Amino acid sequence: MSWQDRLRGFIELTSPSGVTFRPKWAGDSVSIEKRVNRQQLYNIDKELADDLGVNSRNYPLTLYFDGPENDVEARDFENALCDPGYRGPWTVIHPVEGLLRLQPLSSARETQPVTSGNITVVSTEWMEPLEDQAGLSSEDAASKIAAAAEAVNAAAAADMAKADTSLLSSVKAIGNKVKQAMREVSKQIKAVNSRINQIQNTINDIANSVQMNVAELSGAVIQLVESPGLIIGNIQSRIQSFTRMGRQIMGGLSAAGEMTAARINSVLTGELFLNAVTAGMALSIIEELPQTRPEALSVLSQYRQFSRETRDALDALAKASAGNRFDKQYFPRRESAEAIATLDAAVTRYLISILFDLRVERTIVLDRPRAPLEIAITEYGASSGNADERYEYFLRTNNLHGNDILLLEAGREVKIYA
Repeated sequence: MSWQDRLRGFIELTSPSGVTFRPKWAGDSVSIEKRVNRQQLYNIDKELADDLGVNSRNYPLTLYFDGPENDVEARDFENALCDPGYRGPWTVIHPVEGLLRLQPLSSARETQPVTSGNITVVSTEWMEPLEDQAGLSSEDAASKIAAAAEAVNAAAAADMAKADTSLLSSVKAIGNKVKQAMREVSKQIKAVNSRINQIQNTINDIANSVQMNVAELSGAVIQLVESPGLIIGNIQSRIQSFTRMGRQIMGGLSAAGEMTAARINSVLTGELFLNAVTAGMALSIIEELPQTRPEALSVLSQYRQFSRETRDALDALAKASAGNRFDKQYFPRRESAEAIATLDAAVTRYLISILFDLRVERTIVLDRPRAPLEIAITEYGASSGNADERYEYFLRTNNLHGNDILLLEAGREVKIYA
């Protein structure tokens, strides 16, 4: 593997509050300084050197924010550095060094609108602290997700309570949207138990009722989407199932047409399901630890992407109704917006807090034909007691089947997790 193979195509900086920035980066120097106590002795040439170890590595990072919002993004980054509520090291995915925990020291933002209006350059200084100072254990961070999800559920129910049930057409709109969303939820259910059946029946009864009980509907939807065992599989497959479910529900939220009372009710119902899906996805993240750092980062990326897509979809509906009379406008997540933001930050902090306890992914290119069993024994240091286990793990993590489980040709790339 050459340096080109190890080089990442981006730099990513995540603050202690969970806000992530991905500016451009071209290169900087990394410095390290020895701590040496130099002692001069009378009438003796040279000096005594008392080596006291090394200081922390210093990382100057010159960051380039570009595009139409470059000035805003640069200021947001600067504000995140100064946020008094979230102090301590940042998580940095460095293009050359990989995953780092760095303490910011200083920042200087260049403002050159005439000569460089499309790029804002921020010169920063960082140091590598002695130990992880994130402030939360992974257990504490997981409990923060559970508490934030509970707050989302309460706020989502409060938003749904604003639905107008005074007209039959409005009640029918809620029922129709519930049925449409339930079809998308059902597609992702892989195992059904008596509890899930009972909740589904309750939701269907409410959806078909003329006397719509919105509070009961909200509670039942939240219970269903967050039911243990609703979606099975490993953490990656569960996240993907929640994402598919949410995207299908979003697809049924058209921005076209007048925002009548019935249509606003339909949108509020879709919003209820999307909030429940977001909370359910977050809770599924703490059910099982990711196996590797790349898997944890992938889960984080998928969660953040879904959260952005949901926000954009609801904002598009609000924008489409902005020119209507006040009573025919849709206001997304009036009660739940802050709770969702808190949940997003909690998920980010949790996944970052566990990164350093997870295995590191290493890609090797075979320089000769090698048997997977030999690779597992050699690369994982397997003994007679765990050779079979390591062999099966190597096959599973590299998705090897057929003749590949016996011999791999030279030039084949495989991944090792250690």
